[in-house]
Amino acid sequence: MLSIIIPVYKTEKYLDRCIESILMQKVDDIEIILVDDGSPDRSGEMCDEWARKYQQLTPNTQHPTPIVRVIHKQNGGPGSARNMALDIAQGTYITFIDSDDAIAENTFLPIINYLTEHQDIDILEYPAHLYIGSPKERQLTFENALFDIHDIRGKHNLWLDNKLYAHCYSCNKVFRRSLFDGLRYSESVTLGEDIRLISQLLKKARNYATINTGMYLYYFNGESISGSLKYADELLSSHLYAVEQLGIDIYSKASRRLYLTMLNFQIDAYRFAKSTPKEPILRKNPIPLRYAQNKKDFTKILLMRILGVKNMCRLFSCR
Repeated sequence: MLSIIIPVYKTEKYLDRCIESILMQKVDDIEIILVDDGSPDRSGEMCDEWARKYQQLTPNTQHPTPIVRVIHKQNGGPGSARNMALDIAQGTYITFIDSDDAIAENTFLPIINYLTEHQDIDILEYPAHLYIGSPKERQLTFENALFDIHDIRGKHNLWLDNKLYAHCYSCNKVFRRSLFDGLRYSESVTLGEDIRLISQLLKKARNYATINTGMYLYYFNGESISGSLKYADELLSSHLYAVEQLGIDIYSKASRRLYLTMLNFQIDAYRFAKSTPKEPILRKNPIPLRYAQNKKDFTKILLMRILGVKNMCRLFSCR
């Protein structure tokens, strides 16, 4: 069984689209766990309506009816909502969908077939159409590939060379449920809880795969916390937590691309704080100019070498 966990908060405009996209999948053995995270709109009532609809259907042994379960709780954020669902999930595998997003048609069947054929896979990642409806709209695609992450070298290769740090979302991945034994999302951060937990899951996982079929549909939502500068310091601290968990030195030659990504979060933290933000503060990293992928990177590297991290961030945050 595949357990599909959906935290729900103030998404009455999008919730039906999300659930309908799941029910269109040609997959039988699934459970949908809707977690109403204290939503003040009609989202909680809509969850109950979906559950009642499927409780009233006559069971079909040849094509089992999806199980729709609902949890109502006080507002605690997406990490808290996911944790409560993880406590009751029954599936061999777990996946997560945000309630303002959706799944493209015929996404889950190839994934389940792949996992059935490759039962040693602990985490599988599939393509995503990101920021739909915004200027940043793009597609994240993969080749069919298997990564042996039994040892620390394999985990570092996945995180750095294959840039998992750049798409460390919970929502376009399927996880073996047993990985979550003893592990849960942090409820103390507003943004970056995915990065923290996935780094912990990678420590337990032995095989990671990517697949070139299916599509997670990530819609741009101006009300979402994911694009807010307010939490840039939390995002940076979550990345620092992840590299610490995985034993990665962000000041090493192998981590220079990652460092530049984290430097952007540091600049955003300065921009929101309007001054020196609270820790963490990245240390200066003498990255060669050839690592710049565009003019902005070139300018950041050059100014960091001349002015240091704090002064470079202050300068960029004023732009």
